[in-house]
Amino acid sequence: MQKTDELTAQQIENLPIDISASKLLDWLIDRRHVNLKWQTAALAIREKINLAIQDMPEVDEIKQLLAGTYINYFHCVRIVELLKVSESGSKNIFGYYSSQRMKDWQEVVRLYEKDNLYLAEVAQMLIRNINYEIPSLKKQVAKFKQTQADCRRKEKDYQDNAAAAKAEYNVECRKLGIKGDKIKSELLEKVKSLPKTFGVIAEKTQSLAPVIEFYQTFVQFTVGRTSDRSSQSEIEVVPILQFIHQYGNATVYQWRTGKVPESVEAVTLSFLQEEEEQKADEIDWGDIDDAGDDSIDFGISLEEVGSEVLNFDIQLEAFLMQRLSEMKGEMDVLSANQFQSAPSILQMKTKEDVSAMLDKVREILSLLTDSTIQHLMLIKSSPKYVDRLTESLKQKCGQEEKMLASKEAVHGKYLEAIEEERQLMPKIDKLVANTRILQRQIEQDISSRYKNRPVNLMGSINSI
Repeated sequence: MQKTDELTAQQIENLPIDISASKLLDWLIDRRHVNLKWQTAALAIREKINLAIQDMPEVDEIKQLLAGTYINYFHCVRIVELLKVSESGSKNIFGYYSSQRMKDWQEVVRLYEKDNLYLAEVAQMLIRNINYEIPSLKKQVAKFKQTQADCRRKEKDYQDNAAAAKAEYNVECRKLGIKGDKIKSELLEKVKSLPKTFGVIAEKTQSLAPVIEFYQTFVQFTVGRTSDRSSQSEIEVVPILQFIHQYGNATVYQWRTGKVPESVEAVTLSFLQEEEEQKADEIDWGDIDDAGDDSIDFGISLEEVGSEVLNFDIQLEAFLMQRLSEMKGEMDVLSANQFQSAPSILQMKTKEDVSAMLDKVREILSLLTDSTIQHLMLIKSSPKYVDRLTESLKQKCGQEEKMLASKEAVHGKYLEAIEEERQLMPKIDKLVANTRILQRQIEQDISSRYKNRPVNLMGSINSI
């Protein structure tokens, strides 16, 4: 029975002492290992340490101990051990050291050991490290990592936006038929293609002769049925289209007056080729307003008669669409009865014939309403418009440059965050390593006070 009791007592003595690291100082004070008012004495010791470190021998390990480290009791003990070697020549026959360095540091150690003051100080250092210093540094690292992630995301967004801006710019340039290297010069150069385009439109308009004849016959027949036949005269429809059919790409002067001009002067647009060096972009629009009765610009000028051509083409399109709808629907039965006395051209046309005529009209309409042609006509008619259009395109081009500049700025912040993290990580590693050493030293010190029972500091210290 006695043997069992002895074994139980031995087991109890070997039980580990678990102490919450964040409550270590309270634990030491509660068990009267340290004085409650230890901090006042600690301040005096710190002053002595600050004086003592002013005169230290050239010993590498001592330099390492003093470099960037908050000196504690265990450092002081190690310094005394090192001074016993470097200051051995100052030891007298009684075994005492005459060196002031040794005396200063021995005094520091003695004051630390009085009332176990050192234990309270290192406990507070340990608590501060695990509760404040290390978490604070780790939060900074997390912030830098978050900054890096945000910067990478923003870089991608800016790159995507730059690509989208460039694509939009290229699309606009393609619509205008330019490369976009020298916007204004290229736009003005494109104006030179208008005569050729007008010629194509005039040529295709001449192919509308059957459509015009069909439309005029229809109008003449239907209007004639409701008017006084005795006073009936031929009704003129789409006159500008009939003029183009008869004379082709003639001049506006001839269209307006019915007279063929003696000479035709083409308007030229003068501008500086190197627009980057141009301080005040102005266009010489020639003598358009002063052109004489016998002078005119690019043949049939869409600035003057384009709207008429467009309106009459739309008129033809609407007529053909309505007629095609009637021919396809139930109304065609009534229509057939109404058109029994109509000219053969109206009776003989099939749905396929009308549909083919509609396609021809729409082909011309697509040319007249083409955005590039519209822009070129406005450029030719207004210097301010070419400036506005140029500025609009430059803004789209500048948007890409702005996005790329923003990307570069964000990339700079990304690199800064990486550098900040790189510089901070060694500080964290060193602080964690010093805290681990301090943990072992405190555990060993407390263990020696309890017959070498195992001592474990628990809690957040094990996750730093």
